Amino acid sequence: MSFADNVKKARVGLGLTQEALGQRIGVSGQAVSKWEVADSFPDPSLLPALADALEVSIDELFDRETAGRERAAKNAAALLSAARSHEEKDRVLFELCADAFESRVSRKNMTGFSLGGDDRLSYMIDLNDAEGVLLAEGPFRFLSLAERPEDGWESVCRDGKTGEFLSAIGDPDVLKCVFWLLCRPSGRIEASLIPKRAGADVSRTSEIVQKLETVGAISVETFAVNGVERRIADNLAPEFYCKGPMLLLLSAAWTCANVRASRWYHTNRCDPPMKAENA
Repeated sequence: MSFADNVKKARVGLGLTQEALGQRIGVSGQAVSKWEVADSFPDPSLLPALADALEVSIDELFDRETAGRERAAKNAAALLSAARSHEEKDRVLFELCADAFESRVSRKNMTGFSLGGDDRLSYMIDLNDAEGVLLAEGPFRFLSLAERPEDGWESVCRDGKTGEFLSAIGDPDVLKCVFWLLCRPSGRIEASLIPKRAGADVSRTSEIVQKLETVGAISVETFAVNGVERRIADNLAPEFYCKGPMLLLLSAAWTCANVRASRWYHTNRCDPPMKAENA
């Protein structure tokens, strides 16, 4: 795309009129109109302000994203190569992702919060068609952005599976068993022994075992031994919960438990971050 096309696309994407864009950078709407039909070109000194007003980079205005990505990739590779430990590599990788994520989102779409009152922040993201979170505090580090369903978030639960899962994981006896399984090595165990060993209500053993299957903590097979039916469970929790999708649930639960709305504050693209008010 041409420079003219890129200016128009970015302006329309932000919902700005030509006059509104012109006001942001100190020119007339007529000047912006000429740029968008390639009748004229802005003074080079205006390019940084124009890119900021359109919330893009100068490279993007000139369709040089590929070159920019190649330079960024080389710089990232150099930073990772210089890291001396796995822990440092993880930290560098997360911070690179966080910087890239934050650079693509206007601060006016972000609600920041700080658990410890320091300068390092996490963000809730609210875009026109998506929502997400950048968590940079506590034991978890993750980035997540989800496209907002047309019928609202409640629509994703209408198949029953999501509600069934949340109901199962919210059962106190099931949680006792999940935490007990997380502390055990992967392996096989008599399914009926799990509630007893975890200190759960043994009168609910069948129900608890079924719910543990629902939340993916165990996989149960039934065998007949000397005419006696035995149900053997594979403990999946250490692998699935700590290294797979369930890690997202644990991190989300931690975030919900530790982040309060009273600690949030709104940020503005042009203003420095404000300190969070005390809860």
